[in-house]
Amino acid sequence: MAKSPMPPLPDPDDMFADTRMSFGDHIEELRGHILRAVYGFLIAMVVCILPPVGPWAVKFTDVEAYKLVGVPLEKPLHPTQLYEAFAEALIFAILYWRIGKPHSRGTIIALYLMLYPAARFVVEFFRSHEQANPFGWSLSIAQWVALGLVAAGAGLFIARQRTARTA
Repeated sequence: MAKSPMPPLPDPDDMFADTRMSFGDHIEELRGHILRAVYGFLIAMVVCILPPVGPWAVKFTDVEAYKLVGVPLEKPLHPTQLYEAFAEALIFAILYWRIGKPHSRGTIIALYLMLYPAARFVVEFFRSHEQANPFGWSLSIAQWVALGLVAAGAGLFIARQRTARTA
């Protein structure tokens, strides 16, 4: 009697074990995400280069504002408070939509830990900074903190997805 070959054991580190997509489908999906990221980056860079002129530019004229927070006077600035408010409304909509779907414990906070710092990172490019950036680089302290929070959120998100898959 010939022995029948044993089926291969599932690899616990295989992130694609529970999917019905082929490898090519995953590559195509990844290509789409990378293209959208590049488009978003290019749009953000073009917007960052544009000077704050037009009806959305804000000029502070009150000397008291300069005394309180050091805002430049008579210089057109981007209304970054509005940019951040729009970003936070979008983040709320994404999280509100996502919380209605099945998710593992900790996934929503992990998404927030990735989305808010990412939005803050982009908004910081529009802010007027009078202080020097750390290390002499072009990123502000808030952007460095945002990068750390995005990494922490991504780590939590991946850990939550892996524990949900094994449970």
